[in-house]
Amino acid sequence: MFTLSVGFLLLLGWSFLYLEPGTASYVIGQVSAAVLAVTAVGTGIALYSDWEPF
Repeated sequence: MFTLSVGFLLLLGWSFLYLEPGTASYVIGQVSAAVLAVTAVGTGIALYSDWEPF
């Protein structure tokens, strides 16, 4: 999950080169980046703390 989130963040970061600030696509990209960042950080914390779900 961590690798997938980071991979999507990298692709999304590359797409920001082609988006114009202030457009709806740019805002959607920002929201998506925030969700992916929270997922990556949460997964990283869970992996770092050796959390076992079961």
